[in-house]
Amino acid sequence: PSGHANTAVFSLIFAILYFKNILISIFFAAIALMTMIQRVVYKKHSFQQVCWGALIGATMAQLCFNICN
Repeated sequence: PSGHANTAVFSLIFAILYFKNILISIFFAAIALMTMIQRVVYKKHSFQQVCWGALIGATMAQLCFNICN
């Protein structure tokens, strides 16, 4: 799995849950999307690896947020 996608999506989901602000969410979504696209375009990871990294990041963000609250 892509560690970059993992980190980007973790940050996105955590920011959405923590800040609850649409502008901040859009900002983090843009960064996450650009990061994932870049990993595939430059052939550093396959599409599937980026998807798995994103899924792991999203899951970990949700778990961490739930634990912190």
